[in-house]
Amino acid sequence: MGLKLAVGSSSRNARFILARLGLGSFFDAVADGTEIARSKPDPEVFLLAARKLELPPARCLVVEDAFAGISAAVAGGFAAAGISTAKDDGRAVFHLASLGDLAALLTRG
Repeated sequence: MGLKLAVGSSSRNARFILARLGLGSFFDAVADGTEIARSKPDPEVFLLAARKLELPPARCLVVEDAFAGISAAVAGGFAAAGISTAKDDGRAVFHLASLGDLAALLTRG
């Protein structure tokens, strides 16, 4: 689909987890807790991920499962999609019951 994908996680072991799950190759960039000074709800990790993708925040969608992550996305100028516990956050542009909902949005164009 020509999309660039990144992980923006405050966790210091995000790369390790992605590698163990065999998912690392699916992402164009990873920004994690080893590269940032401030955790969510500060937008630093998402801003770093966007820089690594060479995209402005306005061209990115953050998919988040936590209210602090939605706060970080909004503070950084990103559109946010809430999933899991954050799906009912009113600041989210999209409210996802599952990642399948995200796939459906993307294929609708």
